[in-house]
Amino acid sequence: MLKFTDVHSLQKLPLETKILYTQERIHEWYEYHNGNVCVALSGGKDSMVLRHLVLNLYPDVTCVFSNTGVEFPEIQRHALKYADKVIKPNRSFKGVLLKHGYPFPNKNVAKNLHYARVTENADYQYELHNGRNSRGSFHIPTKWHFLLDSPFKWSHKCCDLLKINPFKKYFRESGKYSFVGTLAKESFGRLVSFSRYGCNRYGLTEYRKISTPLAIWTVDDIYNYTEKHNIELCSIYTKGYKRTGCVYCLFGCAQEKSPNRFELLKITHPKMFEYAMEELDYKNVLPFVGVKHGFI
Repeated sequence: MLKFTDVHSLQKLPLETKILYTQERIHEWYEYHNGNVCVALSGGKDSMVLRHLVLNLYPDVTCVFSNTGVEFPEIQRHALKYADKVIKPNRSFKGVLLKHGYPFPNKNVAKNLHYARVTENADYQYELHNGRNSRGSFHIPTKWHFLLDSPFKWSHKCCDLLKINPFKKYFRESGKYSFVGTLAKESFGRLVSFSRYGCNRYGLTEYRKISTPLAIWTVDDIYNYTEKHNIELCSIYTKGYKRTGCVYCLFGCAQEKSPNRFELLKITHPKMFEYAMEELDYKNVLPFVGVKHGFI
């Protein structure tokens, strides 16, 4: 297992060295799985760089886009332009919210808020409120205890049901193992994962056997590479967005400065903004959790 200081040292390497490092990880993954691999293509800048690197080495690799139905239309068009295969969930984002709850404030807390609501086990309830339980889950921090008695349900399940499960089905049916364009710098969880397993995760359960060959890259590396190699990026990046995940995701929105993602959405995509406020009831959900939205 790498120390965090070791990871930070790798992140400081020159881009040309990182490219060689990444190419080696791609080669290892491809050869280990006898070419039965694919690129998980989101349409965002990281996945476009990953696609370019993989296809330069192995032009036969399939690029798979998981079309959840809650991407920006610009991202959807861009991904469809470059994808070889499109997979879809069998349910809608609104349906997931109604059945399971809203994805807030982050995946770990949302998961425990969900289980706090559905479990009747008193010991588990205590662990969720006061510390890590025997399964290693995070507890619910005191600042979010007010969500336990809220009129809204909270859950981590939207990503699993809309994106991960369709990919699992595709992997089972195709026998392929994926390259994913995630960076260790993006979250503490990804930093820990890279420190523990490296780029190529061979020994995990089937779905979690993935390769993240861009793990040591930074955002500056991504942009420098796209400029150097003339990679077409989605137009959404010209509209003020730095991240291009699901439009209606609430994970992390409480930490954003104004204009946050929904204030920006009101300007760039007014119809999607109105849908979020009215159809998804964000006009009531966001004020409840202290997030500005600008809806009148």
